[in-house]
This record gives sequence, structure tokens and C-alpha cells, in this order.
Amino acid sequence: LRARLRHGSILVPSWRRDVTLPEDIIEEVGRMINYNTLPITALQGAIVAPPKNHLYALKEQLRDLMITAGFDEVTLYSFYGPQELKGFALEGKPHYELVNPLNPDQAMLRQSLLPRLVQAAVKNLARYDTVSMFEIGTVFKMSGAFPQQDMRLYALTTGKDSLLRMLGVLHMIIDHMGVDRARCMIQEEGNEHCIVVDSVVVGRIDAVFPAILTPYDIKTPMA
Repeated sequence: LRARLRHGSILVPSWRRDVTLPEDIIEEVGRMINYNTLPITALQGAIVAPPKNHLYALKEQLRDLMITAGFDEVTLYSFYGPQELKGFALEGKPHYELVNPLNPDQAMLRQSLLPRLVQAAVKNLARYDTVSMFEIGTVFKMSGAFPQQDMRLYALTTGKDSLLRMLGVLHMIIDHMGVDRARCMIQEEGNEHCIVVDSVVVGRIDAVFPAILTPYDIKTPMA
């Protein structure tokens, strides 16, 4: 190694750029005295299980339930552009925007998974009669200098009974996750259904508005 000691510090030669950490010095000493001469010592200490990641466990549980219900999982872009928001409630609302987007339709951080999910469904309807897909991903809400990042589950299915099917999936999720039905209620207003738990709206089931599908020349009902 050809290192020197000075005031309790080890000075490493300039040509030994691979020696940058204390562990590198220990490795060099081990080579000099021969690793085989070091006593074999068993590892000591208690093995502690890592704390449970409740968000990860929830995502895995929801993912399994959606797949069991016959939905395909998709992973879509976290960005969209003004063109993708036409017909959606988010159209015209402020978003966090990229300074140098790869292209105009990836200029804004998404506040909803639905625009890209509808696009994916439309593309798949060119090959299949019906489509059922879901995504578990992050949305980026306006919140000062930095976005508020929330995890969301969005699902979409097509067909004349799509709204009824989504309601059936909702009841399956409620049953399997052990949600007390006394705390949970579904408020219905036309084609919109709000899921309320302890007086807090935690989700919605809607029919996709025809105005959203008009640019795609799609008449298949979606929910």
C-alpha cells in the first residue's frame, strides 16, 4: 500500500485511487497478514425482522384482488399533456410541468391515472372486444414548491355492464379487506358512486363520459 501515518491519519499514495474508505485499509491489512490467519468468529447479535411496510402490503393485497377479478395490471407514463386532458375534469387546471419534456404529451406530472388508462384501453380495444385493466401508481397534487405524492388505484373495464361489474369488484374488495360495512356506504348520484368510509370519501366509480371518448371514435361504454 505504501501509506504513511501522520498525526493519527493514514496518507494514501496518489496512485491508489481504489483506497477511499476505512474498509479499504482493513482489506489491505487483511491481505498483508493473510486472511487465513484471521480467527473464524461467528456473527453475533439478534436477528430483528424489518418493520412491516403497510403501504406495500396494501398494494400487494389490492393487486391480487384485481387480478383475481380478471383485470390486467398496466404501468403507464407518470406524465401527460394538455391534449390528453380534453374532456376530463382536470382540463385547464394547474399542474407541475417539466422544463424540458421529451415531447408535448409528457409535459405535466399526472394528477390522475385515468387519462392514460383510457388511452391504453382504446388501444387495446383495437385488438380485443372487451378490456379490463388497472394501475396502482402515484399522482402528484399541487402543494407549494413540491408536489404532494399520493398512491392511487384506478381501474377501467368496458362493456354495457361495465358499471355493474365495477360495483361488484368494489364489494369484493370490501369483503376481502375486512372493511366494516357499518362504516362504509356507497352514495349514488346518476352514474357516479362515491365510496364513503367514516364520512370520508375514499373513492369513486363513474361511467366514462362520452365526451372523453369522442376524439377516439369509441362508442363502447367504459367505467
